[in-house]
Amino acid sequence: MDAKASQLVVDLYRASREVPFANFQEWALTQMHEVFDFDAAWWGRGANQPLMVHHVHLHRCAPSLVEDYAPLIEVDFFREAVCAQPGTTISTADLMPREQLEASAVYREFGAKHRVEWSLGTVLIEPVSSLNEFITVWRKDVRRPFSEADRAAKQFLMPHLAESYRNCRLLHLLENGRSDGAACWALCNPNGILVDAHRRFAGMVKSEWPEWNSAELPATMRKLILAGKDYVGGRVAVQCRPLSGYLYLEARPKSAVDQLSRREREVANHYADGCTYAEIATLLGLAPATVRNLISRVFHKLTVNNKAELVRRLRG
Repeated sequence: MDAKASQLVVDLYRASREVPFANFQEWALTQMHEVFDFDAAWWGRGANQPLMVHHVHLHRCAPSLVEDYAPLIEVDFFREAVCAQPGTTISTADLMPREQLEASAVYREFGAKHRVEWSLGTVLIEPVSSLNEFITVWRKDVRRPFSEADRAAKQFLMPHLAESYRNCRLLHLLENGRSDGAACWALCNPNGILVDAHRRFAGMVKSEWPEWNSAELPATMRKLILAGKDYVGGRVAVQCRPLSGYLYLEARPKSAVDQLSRREREVANHYADGCTYAEIATLLGLAPATVRNLISRVFHKLTVNNKAELVRRLRG
């Protein structure tokens, strides 16, 4: 690969720590113009099960593009070809003759309107949840199809674009409320559809539901999460809280602490932090006797006999 592409890879990872998350995709696509020429692009995330695009960043193209594409997603031959070879960059020029392309419904109803004459598309697919990340770039001049060198450059850059953006997203999460020590995280939209997930999150969920294979959370978990409640199952515990318009999930193996109610956990944490019964009562608006009873129940559920054991169990 040429020096410009190699330098862009270095710049992408550096920028993932320095460029604000909201600006990263536009910054990266702008830099990619230095490697090969294209007129417009979209970079998004979606899922194959259920089939949907749930977020997309548009680069130098009209906002109406997403709305115009939606009715055609199930008949888009280009999407099918790209998804059939994850990680491989596909060119429309390699799929069919130009005459056949111009006769297709996708071109007549979408391509011609938005001047999408030639496309290079790449998708990365997470096999369990079917979450995918895609970038497609376009040229608007019918006389200038993409070359094999352009295709190879796009394919080389795709995993670095996706991973550096993921790093930028993770840093954003860390700076906006992620709990210390969380092993597996995920973001879902307000309908319970995964938007992104730590690579171990899918495996954690699948340990509870072996047949699960979708971007939609399993029904039992989804119902509780959307109601603002944590999920505690046979093997997995998932905590949930709102974050930047999404629901932020943290999954971990179920532990004895998960037997505690939210109120019991809240009281136990204050007690472990050194608060007295009276101080906890004042903080939470409870009677001191209620606090005493809650602490007693916590000791019984966790089979601990003193405060030091309680702290170890809670922090473990």
